[in-house]
Amino acid sequence: MPGRFALALSLLFSTWQSEDVKLLGTSGDIRFVVVSPKVAKSDDELRKTAHMLCADTQICGVRFWAVESHAARRLPMTDDQARNQIAAYTINKNMGVDDFTCMPTADRSPPCTPTP
Repeated sequence: MPGRFALALSLLFSTWQSEDVKLLGTSGDIRFVVVSPKVAKSDDELRKTAHMLCADTQICGVRFWAVESHAARRLPMTDDQARNQIAAYTINKNMGVDDFTCMPTADRSPPCTPTP
């Protein structure tokens, strides 16, 4: 069964994954993603990417990096991976949670804006 889930997940992501978004791994309901500078600079693009990655589940987390060499692929993260994370998304459709957190970095202009 886990093999089928991984296959289904890989087919889902391969249908829209592009040079701007690369899924590096998962850990439970959390997806680890590296994004292009274009996506990294835009709160709207990060939110859109999180919603695409989480479309298949009620509860989901997405962690974003701009540089693959500093990105986590699963939990636990190293200190370097945590320091270089540019944004995180938590979605719980059952509870109405759609929480976006971004970290101000040199890669982001304008600075990140929290969800109201």
